[in-house]
Amino acid sequence: MSILGILEASREGFLETVKNLLQKKVDLEVTDREGRRPLHLAALGGHDGVARELLLRGADASAETPEGLCCVHYAALGGHISTLMLLLEFRCDIQALTKDGSTALHLAAARGHPLAVEWLVTQAGLRVDSANKKNETALDLARKAGHKATVQSLLQVQISLILTGGDVGTLSQLVEEFDLDVLCAKENDKGFRSVHYAACGGNVEALRILQDKKYDMNSVTSQGYSALHYAVKYSHLAAVKWLVKKAGLDAALPGRGVASALELARRKRNEEIVTYLERY
Repeated sequence: MSILGILEASREGFLETVKNLLQKKVDLEVTDREGRRPLHLAALGGHDGVARELLLRGADASAETPEGLCCVHYAALGGHISTLMLLLEFRCDIQALTKDGSTALHLAAARGHPLAVEWLVTQAGLRVDSANKKNETALDLARKAGHKATVQSLLQVQISLILTGGDVGTLSQLVEEFDLDVLCAKENDKGFRSVHYAACGGNVEALRILQDKKYDMNSVTSQGYSALHYAVKYSHLAAVKWLVKKAGLDAALPGRGVASALELARRKRNEEIVTYLERY
């Protein structure tokens, strides 16, 4: 009765019942049919009082189910930020992986918890580009499940990686669903737009996709830098050529309060780019 009681009380968040059972020395590590322990169930339900009591009494924060889920994964499945913060307070491993290589971020994204997703990335430091053993990122899982708000939360912290990394497959789909410039504006306060990130990565196909979707190839950042400036800065000759030939950017035209892309290339002493721009 006590064994069943501690599991049920933890799942339902009955703090006083849990305290009474703990006084009777009930086993803290008893499991249900899925291998879940009282702390797992408290974390899943977001019952912070119960979770704290169990941890103070010595519950094993690193204990795993047969699938490799520990308490941080269950807190993420429930989307409970306060519980995740509590677990961090007790030095639980927020980076823990399940047997299939999923992080708490994967699980929160798959369940559609945008606020938890944002917290896990911005406050807990989980990587948005981390893939599980099925090669799925948190973004992949959120999109597959149709959680648009969660997808948008992930994109706001990941859009620059997608554009600079040249993930053309993902980019081709995202431009059909979202205004990428709006997402970029939410991620930074320096006026960076989609074309600037794509130019930083030097991915010509990404630039072509943006042009086809009528993104402003001539846009400049708040400091006056164009996409061509960034292609020059990071020595992406192919992107430099495409921006000049196909997008029509003028390498000799000074930016708003900054030197021209040609002058920048000269300062960087990138002879190949300088030669091309001067000849063109």
